[in-house]
Amino acid sequence: MRPSILLALCQIATVPVLLAVWQWASVGGYVSAAYFGAPLATGALLWSMLVDGSVIHHIGQSMIVLGAGFAGGMILGMGIGIITGISRWANDILEPIIIFFNGMPRIILQPFFVVWLGFGYAPKISLVVAVIVVMVAVSTSAALKEVDRDIKMNARILGAGTWGMVTEVYAPSLTLAMISTSRINLAFAFQATLVSEFVGTADGLGFLIIKGQQTHDVNLIWVALVVVVILSSAIDLIVTRIERYSLRWMYS
Repeated sequence: MRPSILLALCQIATVPVLLAVWQWASVGGYVSAAYFGAPLATGALLWSMLVDGSVIHHIGQSMIVLGAGFAGGMILGMGIGIITGISRWANDILEPIIIFFNGMPRIILQPFFVVWLGFGYAPKISLVVAVIVVMVAVSTSAALKEVDRDIKMNARILGAGTWGMVTEVYAPSLTLAMISTSRINLAFAFQATLVSEFVGTADGLGFLIIKGQQTHDVNLIWVALVVVVILSSAIDLIVTRIERYSLRWMYS
């Protein structure tokens, strides 16, 4: 058997073996099911929530917040990044503010958004926007600043005006930067989505985690975590495929 095949089989077998040991330890009383849960109980709860549609509802609510927050953060961040990347005057004014917020754990702003905006989608989406907008602005500004000076001069010599510079010089660099950082931005946006659902809501995967904590239902927490891992892996896979397809010209 080839070493690569053997390695793949060992990697695949690791998960069911660990789950089997965990289940055996829970049933045998070696670990407390009340504190650590049990795989079969978690699976049964997940199946019942799939059947009644409740887990689909919570996934949908989280995806709405994630999608709206990610889109808003990308648009606002790109706008700020374009301004600071092209205008030295704007960069001198805004750079200290961007550096301050970039160094601050913006996830702690969640209580403020709840106080300012109340409950509903507004505070949750605002938190996601706040978490990623600075990262997008920094990467956008850096991409524009790093455009080779010779390329810009050659474009000017060949007659490129303002619109030509934007479409033929700045846009390709900006697109490359956004694609290459999209996986990281989405990961942080997903984390912010979960945190935004910890307070003042009755929907979403983050709400399920907090509900499990408040009711001491460890299996419910595991259900939410399993769904989060599956969703994040699927999103990361999709974004990776899009990134490879978009940048295929770099490797051809």
